Amino acid sequence: MKKLLSIILCAVMLISAFTATAADYTTQKMVITVDYVNIFVNGQQVWMHNFVHEGTTYIGLRDAGNAFGYDVQWDNDTRTATFTYGVPMAPVTEIPDVEYYVTEIDALVDYANIVVDGISVQVRNFVNNGTTYVSLRDLGNMFNYNVGWDEATRSASLNKITIDYSKISGKINDITIPEYLIKVEGQNAITSAASIEDVHKAIEQTALLYAYIEECKAKYNLSLTEEDNTLLQKDFDEIVKTQFGGKEILEIVLAQNGITYDEYYSYFKTISEFDSIYYKLIEKINSNTEIIAADKAEALKYYNENIETFKLPTVRVKHILIPTVDQITGTPLSDKEKSDAKAKANAIYSQVTKRNANFESYISQNNNDPGMPEEGYYIYQGSGMVEEFETASLKLKANQISPVTETSYGYHIIKAYETFDTIPFDALYGFDANAYVSNDLSLWTSKANIQFTW
Repeated sequence: MKKLLSIILCAVMLISAFTATAADYTTQKMVITVDYVNIFVNGQQVWMHNFVHEGTTYIGLRDAGNAFGYDVQWDNDTRTATFTYGVPMAPVTEIPDVEYYVTEIDALVDYANIVVDGISVQVRNFVNNGTTYVSLRDLGNMFNYNVGWDEATRSASLNKITIDYSKISGKINDITIPEYLIKVEGQNAITSAASIEDVHKAIEQTALLYAYIEECKAKYNLSLTEEDNTLLQKDFDEIVKTQFGGKEILEIVLAQNGITYDEYYSYFKTISEFDSIYYKLIEKINSNTEIIAADKAEALKYYNENIETFKLPTVRVKHILIPTVDQITGTPLSDKEKSDAKAKANAIYSQVTKRNANFESYISQNNNDPGMPEEGYYIYQGSGMVEEFETASLKLKANQISPVTETSYGYHIIKAYETFDTIPFDALYGFDANAYVSNDLSLWTSKANIQFTW
């Protein structure tokens, strides 16, 4: 669930805006196929200078801007193409009857700076004979057009998906989905959606998370603190400033998508709250003895019903590790240091194999594996330990000590404490609150009463 929440949080931006970095442009030889693609914008065929290079279609920047409803101005001193919405030029709809051809050109790579309504957008571009070309798919995404391709007719279609959000309402179980969540998530999804149905699915997915979090907040008495809200506001203000250049520019971008500044902030706050509440939920689950006991009982039931699956020779071991790599950076030690580590491991092995030697005391004095559980490791085929360690461990009988064993981590002296014919339940089970919530969300989703009017 955490991964999904993070992905959604990263998708908050309606337009991918990156600060253009100053870089030296280069000249590149390119084999291109010229005027190969038929281009349709919202169902209307239009003419744009285009070429195909290594499977990617590039189209003239000015032609595209005009077709998308933008005026395009070029500043030669700063090499900047500026797109301004609201003063569109008419796209060219008279399609010339020309045959495509293959040629080689010298193109300037990443020559142009591209600014859309005041926001610098970093996309790969080529300039040839005074015309700037940008990937058709990149341009479509910049202006919230869905891009499709028909190989049979060599046709690229760019369609502006529009939705009347006033007609959409949703409820999951007894929770009404806010209008702002539907609206902003819908506009966010439009940039990559292939159809209206895809937009609906994206809205529904986020709505399910919203409803689940709302139910968890009520069930476990979870809420944001004043400090949480302060940090959230700070994060939002920083994004508005650094990624959009201020509230005024953001409002221009939002207005083109039919979204108000307040709607966008409410959406940002809701999506951000998912992560905050998730952490609080994990803390609650980890301290809930009833949930942990029930989870363990369910796991034990599965274990007993499928015991044949777990019939593998197993040994419980502890070890002393003398490392041959830096334990912070993972950098290999010098040959001299490795030689000293091996000598130390051999000396310890000689001592612990003496009659009545206390292995536990040697662990406390010499071990460099702070992550070793108190009971040690349960080793079986496929247990996840490095191969050399696993092989050496499985050769041991109870109370035997292995010869010094080398792995990529260093030198190990391994002692077997117990052996089993079947992997013990305790070797397999450990309560995982993240897995519990993920499974709970899946089960909850499968049973949720989803009611949307599209």
